[in-house]
Amino acid sequence: MTIRRSQSAPIPTRSLPVGINNVGNTCFANSALQCLLSSSLLSQTLHEAPSLEFSSPLRSATPGRAKRVKTKSANAVWLQKELHKLLCSYQSSSRAVDAGNITRHVDKLSSCLRFGRQEDAHEFVRALLDLLCLDGFNKHVSKLFEGGLESAVTCQTCDNVSRTKDRYMDLSLDIDDTTTSSLEAALRRFTMVEKLSADCLVDCARCRVKRRVTKGLLLSSAPSVLTFHLKRFTCDRYGRIQRISKHVGFPAALDLSPYLTSGKGDTGGGGSAYSLFAIVCHRGQSVNSGHYIAYVKRDGRWYEANDSRIRPVTEKEVLQQPAYMIFYEKAKGGKEAGGERIGKEGAAEKAAEKVAQRERALVAVQTATPKSKPKAKAKPKGRTAAADTTKSRLRSAREHASKIRSLSAPSIVIESAVEEIDVHTGDGEDGGGFWAVQNQAGTEGARRRRDVHYGTRKSSKRGGLDSPGGGRR
Repeated sequence: MTIRRSQSAPIPTRSLPVGINNVGNTCFANSALQCLLSSSLLSQTLHEAPSLEFSSPLRSATPGRAKRVKTKSANAVWLQKELHKLLCSYQSSSRAVDAGNITRHVDKLSSCLRFGRQEDAHEFVRALLDLLCLDGFNKHVSKLFEGGLESAVTCQTCDNVSRTKDRYMDLSLDIDDTTTSSLEAALRRFTMVEKLSADCLVDCARCRVKRRVTKGLLLSSAPSVLTFHLKRFTCDRYGRIQRISKHVGFPAALDLSPYLTSGKGDTGGGGSAYSLFAIVCHRGQSVNSGHYIAYVKRDGRWYEANDSRIRPVTEKEVLQQPAYMIFYEKAKGGKEAGGERIGKEGAAEKAAEKVAQRERALVAVQTATPKSKPKAKAKPKGRTAAADTTKSRLRSAREHASKIRSLSAPSIVIESAVEEIDVHTGDGEDGGGFWAVQNQAGTEGARRRRDVHYGTRKSSKRGGLDSPGGGRR
């Protein structure tokens, strides 16, 4: 794919946002577009790369799949051009703009969306970003919204850890618990370590039998534009879906370091500092219908965007709203989309991060030998030479890892040393351990983590689970 960069003059910008006309039950899309267009990072990206082309289609794809890929690629090109046109109108007009070229053709974003029907704002955002990023091929947009998750399943007998990494475009957080009254509390619940019951045993690659395990989830990387979705729905004892209307507090400035694998306990990292710039709220008594509005920040001031109507509000009023979706951007002076800071500060921070990664890898190497192993059967005579060879390989691998401490090589070298130990001792990791636990365990945590995946949701229920309706009542 090649990106066509614009050579035109900068778009004239207004300090005030403008409304977006409702063309028929499109408040769900209007509120979401208000938030996305208020992102300075996305606006800059759309202006620099208003259109894209694909120079090399999938030649190895089957005819049926190739046709679907071609259709999706064409829709992605159409979407980015329409977003660029809308951005130009939004930033230069003095009256409400018309986004009908997008809102009247929402079926191009996803087959689950229909024009004129009350839809879910979160589903609209997921479908739009999934198509726009095009499975990572549109890197200019993907690097803004895409982050990484790292899950870990730990055997309670031998302490063997199986890690799995995945991508995310937004984080869906449970708030149905009575103790979850803030965004930070929801994040702590999302990343807490859970101990599975005896009914949820998992195959341990080291013990080679089913064992009791703990599982946990952390963010391995954070995007430049961080999106949260609060799941404002629950089911009663009869299976009826109910709306959760309680207030969940969220800060104007968020520090994400306690929930990152590289910043556990580090509360002062500039690269994990985020600033609130938009929220989406849903007004209504049920999950089947209602009305969406957005609150956006422009030039340090907050505004309520209710379709075509705009009115100024205070930050205090915004923080008291029952938010459904929350949008943050990395604070100025923090890391850019690629995870690097500009200038000397960025080089120093990158060097410090590499040192921290090497230290964590070395700790993993030192603790590679299990604390306690199941009692092994007595080996027959004649096998002592093989055992001595295994010990020798393990010792040489550890010595090799210790030498890396004085080198400035990337952390991937140390990780290869850890893998080398696993290969020599026969204690390899189970790459899909955490997702295997999800399939075997029916616990709340397993259901919670199924909601985090990359791209469009795997299933959609009209007016049901995460779909409070979007049209005007």
